[in-house]
Amino acid sequence: MPCDFPDPHAIFANEYKTSVFIKNVIKAPNILVGDFSYYDDALNDPRDFEKNCVLVNHP
Repeated sequence: MPCDFPDPHAIFANEYKTSVFIKNVIKAPNILVGDFSYYDDALNDPRDFEKNCVLVNHP
């Protein structure tokens, strides 16, 4: 029986577009996350993870 894994290179992790794979939306090179780490936000655009959730980030 084949497994249907999500594509870790996709931006959205679900069909409702409320979850994103964080690795595909962050821009800062010093934020490291795994391939399947995701962020879910039903109220805001989840692609804004870095702006909404990273309070301090020193290069």
